[in-house]
Amino acid sequence: MKTIRRRHFSTLLLSAIAPAWANAQETFPNRPFKIIIPYAAGGLSDFIVRTVGEHMAKRLGQPLVVDYKSGASGAIGAQFVATSPADGYTQLFINPGQVIARYATSKPTYDAITSFVPIGLISQTPMLVYVNSSVPVNNLREFIEYAKTQPQGIECGNAGLLSFGHVTAERFARAAGIKLLHVPYKGGPQMTMALRSGETKVMFTTPTADNLGLVESGHFKLLGVASRDPMARRPNIPLVSSVIPGFEAQAWYGLLAPVGTPAPVVAALNGALRSALADPDVKEKFARLDHALGDGTTTQMGDIVKAEDRAWKDLIPQLGVKIE
Repeated sequence: MKTIRRRHFSTLLLSAIAPAWANAQETFPNRPFKIIIPYAAGGLSDFIVRTVGEHMAKRLGQPLVVDYKSGASGAIGAQFVATSPADGYTQLFINPGQVIARYATSKPTYDAITSFVPIGLISQTPMLVYVNSSVPVNNLREFIEYAKTQPQGIECGNAGLLSFGHVTAERFARAAGIKLLHVPYKGGPQMTMALRSGETKVMFTTPTADNLGLVESGHFKLLGVASRDPMARRPNIPLVSSVIPGFEAQAWYGLLAPVGTPAPVVAALNGALRSALADPDVKEKFARLDHALGDGTTTQMGDIVKAEDRAWKDLIPQLGVKIE
């Protein structure tokens, strides 16, 4: 009799808990959600997160809070999200930098694959080679020849130590047989200002409205694009691979949540992201900067993180640079 009563009590308890848990999932989100940008405010990261995130907020019916946790080439922000509650209210804006940073620290505090679950890929875009207009070259081949006459090296700005721009520039330098003096800044805007002032002579970064505007105004020269095919809106920009065969560098941007985030919550966030990526206004804003939007699946984001992890696992230690 006692066994029957205990079983009956357990059944009643589970029956009471299940609807409450299901209701909690159905009502997500019931408060503002946060996207962590692991860099300083401003620049392309802000544009991407706010363009997509504000649309997601409308779809989810809750305000978006954009928070910045910069430092250690993005590792600090990634660690913050990895150790946040797995409830969907804190997401990480990720790019190659967070995968790279893991292999540049002596004691990594997160794993780009196992510490997170993918929400979705936002966009991808190729890296471009910009030089200050004072540099006496007009194309990439001339730049390489000029760099070889500068044995002390040429100042190359980047958005942070071991940022994607930093490692792309170093890959290029090794392939071209030239020396670059890497100068890290706190973020993309500071890197751009340094090139404009002449403090640096070259930078490898993405197409942004500010950078492309400085090309049009004559402050910068645009020497090449590190993509497999010409850019859709700027087909006249030479391919880096025409000078260094096989050289490609594609930046990508997406959203992750802490591992353990319930599947219904991930589905809700993914649905909001899909809605944003399908919006005509969002499409046009990204197209202006030659960004290819993601397909909206969690699988695509997960596959890219895994592929990047394999690509950088062996290369980063060879650079001999550590983030402490």
